[in-house]
Amino acid sequence: MELTAAGKSFYYTAKEILNLKEKIYKDIEVLKRDEETFEKETVSIITNAALGINLLPKLIERFKLSFDKLNLKIIIETDDYSSMVNLLKNKTCDIGIVPIDIDVPFANLVFTFKQKISIIANKKFLITSYRDFEKIPLVLLPKSFVTRKIIDDFFIQNNILPNIVLELNYPFAIKELIKTENFVSILHYVTVQEEINRGEIVEIVPTFEIPVLTYKLVVNQDSNKQNYINEITHFLSVLKSSSIA
Repeated sequence: MELTAAGKSFYYTAKEILNLKEKIYKDIEVLKRDEETFEKETVSIITNAALGINLLPKLIERFKLSFDKLNLKIIIETDDYSSMVNLLKNKTCDIGIVPIDIDVPFANLVFTFKQKISIIANKKFLITSYRDFEKIPLVLLPKSFVTRKIIDDFFIQNNILPNIVLELNYPFAIKELIKTENFVSILHYVTVQEEINRGEIVEIVPTFEIPVLTYKLVVNQDSNKQNYINEITHFLSVLKSSSIA
């Protein structure tokens, strides 16, 4: 037995109709999810590139099931902290994560946490005294970066005249240079953690302590989303215990 021409026409037409029906159902489900996402309350977190690119997305991905009723929006400013402060002041952002010494008078401090900086190279350098920084070729970020400020303060406090041979604007550019050339750099640990773990660059541990970065988490005291903010800041308190790990 076989289908007639009319039967074949009916069969293929019916098959197309059923496939189209299935597609319509799937499209409707996608639209429903998009509408639900659109209707969710959005809470904005502003911070610098180091934390906004390398740390916060991983935390939010890890804990996103806790926020099915919220959209968390990360706003990144390179290192222009005056701009961050203005966005908080103008109620554009609800939560700010900024260095401890940045004044945010219209926001409430929730907690502080520390982040380490790392000395990196493509091979092991021996750093046994402060004077070694006067010999090894250093590539650093410009003075506008918070990491550089901490490093410069460290050099001044210990009467070090560092051998800075080059400044580059982006951690990515420094990392790529370090991989192929015999330079040493000092960067925010979260920006180099993956390369260290993959063995692409080496973390140099000196025989003395180097400084850490201290951040503070603040909330906009005039935000109308305080209930959500409390929930999110409680979630972000993981930073206090895992920031140096």
